[in-house]
Amino acid sequence: MNRISFLNFQRATNKIIFNYKIEISEVLETKCWRGVENGELFFEFNVANNPSEDAITVALSCIVGVLKFDEVHFDCIVHRNTAQKIKKFCKSKITFRTILSNDYVVSFEEKVILNFSGGLDSLA
Repeated sequence: MNRISFLNFQRATNKIIFNYKIEISEVLETKCWRGVENGELFFEFNVANNPSEDAITVALSCIVGVLKFDEVHFDCIVHRNTAQKIKKFCKSKITFRTILSNDYVVSFEEKVILNFSGGLDSLA
């Protein structure tokens, strides 16, 4: 079973920090080792930005990709429609800290989730 978890989200001014934990028991095409890897990731924004947990999980699901892990856990509170869309996209067992019973509605002010450099944004 291969699993990735995104944990301990912290927000600071123009920055999001979180931990990840990757557990590999079967060799993946992108990983040739077995075991556990832990680390910290952060995103810094060049403009004022306070994305919702729904937006953050959507952005991270793009990094996770389709069928790359058997299980993916987001330590976030998301709305029902966000959870459904991420589960459909990743095609893996997806869990969240909490799934709210109502749907997420994007406000006009929300324009950017996260931008990635290095080619990933070119695929969008």
